[in-house]
Amino acid sequence: MPALTALQGELERALKELQDLRRELGDRIVVSTSESEHFGIAAGAASRMKEICSRIEMLTILLIEANGGIN
Repeated sequence: MPALTALQGELERALKELQDLRRELGDRIVVSTSESEHFGIAAGAASRMKEICSRIEMLTILLIEANGGIN
C-alpha cells in the first residue's frame, strides 16, 4: 500500500527531526554562556518540538486509520 508506506516514511522523518532537535539542543546549551541564552534556546526548541510532536500525532492517527483502526 503506497499510502501506508508514505505515512510511515513521514513518521520516520518526523521522529528523526525530533532526535536531531534533542541532539542540537544539547550541543547549543553546552556552548551557550548565559542563563538567559539557555532560556532562549529552550524556548525555540520547545516551539519546534511542539510542531514536530503535533505532526507525529497526526501521522500516527492517519496510520492507525489506514490500518483499519484500533482492534
